[in-house]
Amino acid sequence: MTDKKKKMYFVRFTTGQIIQHILWGLSFIVLALTGLAHKYPGGEFAAFVLCTFGGAEGRELAHRIAAFVWAATGFYHIIYYSLLYYGEKKMKLGKKDWHDFKKDWAYLFGKSEEEPLFDRFSWSEKFEYWASWVGLFVMTVTGLLMYFAFPALKFIPYAVIDWARIIHGWEAILAVAVIIEFHLYMTIFRPKVFPMARQWLTGTMTLEEMKEEHPLEIEEMLRKGGNS
Repeated sequence: MTDKKKKMYFVRFTTGQIIQHILWGLSFIVLALTGLAHKYPGGEFAAFVLCTFGGAEGRELAHRIAAFVWAATGFYHIIYYSLLYYGEKKMKLGKKDWHDFKKDWAYLFGKSEEEPLFDRFSWSEKFEYWASWVGLFVMTVTGLLMYFAFPALKFIPYAVIDWARIIHGWEAILAVAVIIEFHLYMTIFRPKVFPMARQWLTGTMTLEEMKEEHPLEIEEMLRKGGNS
């Protein structure tokens, strides 16, 4: 908790977490651009990507470098969160998240006037977090199978490589769709945070933002403060 210009701020992310997120996001964007241009080579989009990255070889090199950065950042985070991070770990999904999910969608579709109250992380933040882990493993395994296809064929049938290529492509499309339609809405276009939720850059939220977005965490802080 910090005080800047007499305004109370709460720390949401450390500097290390902010750097992890930025590396993860930038490498994902490069992967999405270069990967989709390869999957759908016809049209102006693919031509634009090829021109941007200096042709097919440049696109392929950029894709592999971005894949390394993305995977390295992801697996570092797993180690960091599991072994090195000593803050509160509240990303575990529970029954409350399921009830919050139903209540949130009922509110969004006008079926209820009551919004769910969130603790440190909402159901949507947890969903994206764990979906990213699943995507990391799927994309890494299938990507390595394709990259080392010829050595791998000594031990596995070609059908496995072919299935890896199919799964890799459709998982990429799913990931891009989730980012565009879900993540960007939650962090940019959602009325409560528009034009942008700034904590991914600043690492902090104001007291007013915390009361609006994470009121149960504020209640817990007050309860702990009262008992200390």
